[in-house]
Amino acid sequence: MTSRSFAPRVVLAQMRQYTSRSGNTYFVGYMGKTKLVLLQDRDAELTGNEIARWTLHVEEAPPAEERRPSADNVSPARRSEQLALPAPDHPRRPSGTAADRRAAGLLRERGIDPDAPITDDPL
Repeated sequence: MTSRSFAPRVVLAQMRQYTSRSGNTYFVGYMGKTKLVLLQDRDAELTGNEIARWTLHVEEAPPAEERRPSADNVSPARRSEQLALPAPDHPRRPSGTAADRRAAGLLRERGIDPDAPITDDPL
């Protein structure tokens, strides 16, 4: 019996699974300086043995420091302020380009609020 060898795999990104308010499943992750959003394309015509089709959207991500503040770069006074205040809104807002508006529209069509903060995401 011949054993088949596979090429080494490289992890490009780890995706986190979420459920929108309307019950739709979607995935979010980061790869370098990009934010990845994977949405199910419910309008796609499935062929063969497909059970679903997903579309990967890529957008510029906020700097890692803004996504995950560490204890090292926050002063003790600032740290106590952060504990006392409610969570801030998501720091990144659509810049107003046509692509941003289309992406936001697609998210809204699928029941996902593009302006909602991403909570409890350590990436």
